[in-house]
Amino acid sequence: MAVIDTPDDAHAFITVLDPRNRERLVISPVWVPSRGELRYPRSVTYTFISGGDYVAMAKVFRKYAVEKGYYRSLKEKIALNPNAERIVGAPLVKLWIMDRYPWTGCAARAPGGERIPLLKVRTTYRQVQEILRDMRENLGIDRAVILLAGWGPMGYDNLHPDVWPPGRWAGDFSELREARDIAERQGYLFGLHDNYQDIYLESPSIGVGEPIVKTREVAGVGHPLQLGGVWEGGQAFIVCSKCGLKFAKRNIPQVLSELAPTCYFVDTTTAAPLYECYDAEHPTTRSEDKEYKIELLKYLNDCNLVTGSESGVYWAAKHLHYAEGIMRLESDGWFGKFGGIPAPLFNLVYHDSIVAYWHQGQPHNSSRRLARVKLLLDLLYGNPTSWNFTVETYREWREQLREAFETASRLHREIAADEMVSHRFLTDDYLVQESEFSSGVKIIVNFGEREYVTPEGDRVEPMGFLVKRRANKP
Repeated sequence: MAVIDTPDDAHAFITVLDPRNRERLVISPVWVPSRGELRYPRSVTYTFISGGDYVAMAKVFRKYAVEKGYYRSLKEKIALNPNAERIVGAPLVKLWIMDRYPWTGCAARAPGGERIPLLKVRTTYRQVQEILRDMRENLGIDRAVILLAGWGPMGYDNLHPDVWPPGRWAGDFSELREARDIAERQGYLFGLHDNYQDIYLESPSIGVGEPIVKTREVAGVGHPLQLGGVWEGGQAFIVCSKCGLKFAKRNIPQVLSELAPTCYFVDTTTAAPLYECYDAEHPTTRSEDKEYKIELLKYLNDCNLVTGSESGVYWAAKHLHYAEGIMRLESDGWFGKFGGIPAPLFNLVYHDSIVAYWHQGQPHNSSRRLARVKLLLDLLYGNPTSWNFTVETYREWREQLREAFETASRLHREIAADEMVSHRFLTDDYLVQESEFSSGVKIIVNFGEREYVTPEGDRVEPMGFLVKRRANKP
């Protein structure tokens, strides 16, 4: 097994050594320049594992992460911020406030087929209040991570980083604040989905492009601006992380003063690659980009916010309480249809450090066909569940939310602080799997169409699961 010790300016080259035997892969590091120079010694550490598999490899990296300071346990994070205890057993419920697609020429229709330009309130602040009350009073959900998306002045993925005050399209600020207060009284974490890496042409802070990452100089052109994705607000540009940190420190004090959230989500920070910036006012190497992003997460920690970001990455693990996108299926297919069999590599390293949720584009309620599969994967990997609602979809899925909460929350409360010590496939078709945690809890999941019988005689029905505990545990 190889661990690249200097990964900020490195890629992995993967190729098939013999096309006739696809199991024979060659993987090698590729060292890339740092602002045009080698700059520093590059290093890779090889560990030889006799008879090892992906579990053994994950454990080698866990040991490495602990030794290098890329790990902090969830227990330690709770000691630093007692509010973080509320995430144990908590489903992530993202409530969608407003979409707005201005006409930019990038697309004629929104993903749902609605014609652009579009401005539509999906959930009002009063409806957020109603959802929160229903979750507690009627569904019996006593803890949750509530994140609002599309709450900014012009809705989701618009005007970042100029997002305060919140939009009034969905109601008065007093109604938003009351939603926050209801969440607090019910023991929920309440926070906002924000972004300090994307900026749009309509954003006042864009100026004449000063905060945007400038790429390496092109002869006769200069330094092109670093493009981001095309999102609801149109073409995004990438903000230099040094500037993004300044924008966060400008905004967050006012958010805390007026709304007092208990958690926060910074989109894309830990999902995007590291960038070099060639701007004369804020030049950065990839390593410096990483450090500024870590400083952003540390700043949110210092504000006593339970902190999350997208996808998650090793260098951020010490400062993340949760991450969206650890759980993800690469297509709407399942085994044999999307190019690989998922294995819980991240959870084998970080289960007792970071709470793993599904990406907002693939929550439990994104597919009736896959909802059961996602619940079983969450149980197998020891996660709470993930949901993304408008007021309409909440009404359609509220019973499934309740049922999943009763199963997954109980299990997560039991094993949230446990290391995932093992995972294995029990059948040749990979459809029956078992995970084991440091407290002795084992979960067997059957994704198949036939009943599975364990060597001890326990039966696991198709699309069912079994939780086994040590004899002295209830």
